Amino acid sequence: FEKCYNFNSRSKRKEHIWQVKKERGFLHILRTKCKTSEDVDACASTLKEVLSKLKGMEFPEAVKYLMEVGDYEIKDVTDRPDDLDSLSYRIFQRYKNGETKRPNKRIVVAICVAMRLPFVLSNALVETAGFCFSNSKEGAMLLTILHNCNGMSFEEINRILKELSYEPLTHKND
Repeated sequence: FEKCYNFNSRSKRKEHIWQVKKERGFLHILRTKCKTSEDVDACASTLKEVLSKLKGMEFPEAVKYLMEVGDYEIKDVTDRPDDLDSLSYRIFQRYKNGETKRPNKRIVVAICVAMRLPFVLSNALVETAGFCFSNSKEGAMLLTILHNCNGMSFEEINRILKELSYEPLTHKND
């Protein structure tokens, strides 16, 4: 969000919010550090809108929706040459198209990481896949990844998981 808007009316503020959404995508607003009341208002209204649309969606539909509002293409978030462990195009495509009948929680988490979703949207997407995080060491570890590892490469995340004796999120041969 660019600095400083002094809006005199709520309608001007809403008009500005929609202009930013149109130009940069909904998820851009949610990734921006809030510095003003207008930033907080834009973020809160965007978050409310996205979460309400996700409610009741099936996982493939939710992934497609988040890709649309985030202005992503699968190639933007998979098979990254700078991250040898990145999520494969083939796996992402199968999950997005609903071809996987029994989703794997680790792959769902990997999709959230690949899309660099804010924690609250990652949690909502995980729920659309029918998962919740149990009060287990692995559940806590996956939540920590979603909450604290946004922006890290899969190589870094997988290295940490292996050091802690967990399975990696992705495998080079996926």
